[in-house]
Amino acid sequence: MRNEIYIGNRAFSKETLLIELELLNKLQRLSLKSGASVSETINNLLNQQLKEQQQ
Repeated sequence: MRNEIYIGNRAFSKETLLIELELLNKLQRLSLKSGASVSETINNLLNQQLKEQQQ
């Protein structure tokens, strides 16, 4: 059984692809709860993380 999944001309390991899909699913759920887009949710999370690191 192959361990790679090909999308277009790029190869991804199955484990990496599953992790990324799981994270995307979590981002979508957070976005729905807050009424924001996924991009806005990502920006908010990054801003929070950066503020915490600066303290």
